[in-house]
Amino acid sequence: SVATGLNHLFERSPATIVELAESVGRGVRSAVGSYGFSLGGLIVDAGKAAAERISPLQTRLPVPQQWRFVLICPPAGSGLSGEREGQAFEQLEPVAEDVSARLKDEVEQELLPALSGNQFSRFAQSVFRFGELAGSCFAAVQGGSYHGEDLIRRVDWLRSLGVEGVGQSSWGPTLFALFPESSSAESFVNEAQQDPMGSGLQYEITPVSNCGAEITGVSS
Repeated sequence: SVATGLNHLFERSPATIVELAESVGRGVRSAVGSYGFSLGGLIVDAGKAAAERISPLQTRLPVPQQWRFVLICPPAGSGLSGEREGQAFEQLEPVAEDVSARLKDEVEQELLPALSGNQFSRFAQSVFRFGELAGSCFAAVQGGSYHGEDLIRRVDWLRSLGVEGVGQSSWGPTLFALFPESSSAESFVNEAQQDPMGSGLQYEITPVSNCGAEITGVSS
């Protein structure tokens, strides 16, 4: 967003997403955020080869507009970023080939077909399975599939409320929960706020974006 804003402010010719990502040091490990910023929707990148500047885009699919994500975050705390995140990655062993294969199979055989077919429950369950398995690759730093005991308990609590699609955003502490439409998301938030486990958390219901970022001028 910073690179795009500056590019627009100084009236330079449009830059590709690869050029924008490189200019601010993004895409070192994953290009999902960069392609998501540019295109919106659900993004799958192809993985980054040593000679590539950022990972190629493998798949981009629109997400049904009626689906809703609820962001669930404690009022304090933060995940890893910057130097601390770099140090965490240095501690991690390479992902085992069988785990990579299982993650790839989950995406190609369940996640993407469910999204293409507008099958919410199948999609939500696949998101949960993918997140659990992907998170386990960071257990040496996180302590499990989620970042710390509080998040592990919170995921179990959300699942006990019947939420099928639950996952951790980056390193946490924000979690997300999937719902098929706004009314079920609103009902969940009302119920969760009354529960002792959820009373101190912040909730935000958000629709999906299938168009990527937009530049809007602000008058002085």
